[in-house]
Amino acid sequence: MDSIRKKCSTYDSENSGGFLKASSDLKQFGEKQNKYNTMLAEKLEELENRISTLEAEQKQNKELFKRLANELVSFKADVDRLKLTAKLNTNTIDRLVKAIDISEEASSSETEDN
Repeated sequence: MDSIRKKCSTYDSENSGGFLKASSDLKQFGEKQNKYNTMLAEKLEELENRISTLEAEQKQNKELFKRLANELVSFKADVDRLKLTAKLNTNTIDRLVKAIDISEEASSSETEDN
């Protein structure tokens, strides 16, 4: 950043001389230009700092999203496993209920036959 500040000084008031009114106007213009360039250099420095901060935040966010994505994949696998278990349990319960119903029908028809 120091190199930008050194480069921003475009007018050297110590080595400018002259006795004409034009040199006075040139001196004022040069000094104003140096002030403006210094202000721009400060703004550039602020912008570079902000960009650096944003890049660090982006890197942190990227790592966070990777971890969240991995957790989401793990969570989805757990949910799928629970769904399958629930479906298998439901099918087993349905078969047991059907077996009980068939057994009850069979036993009631045997009692009616006797």
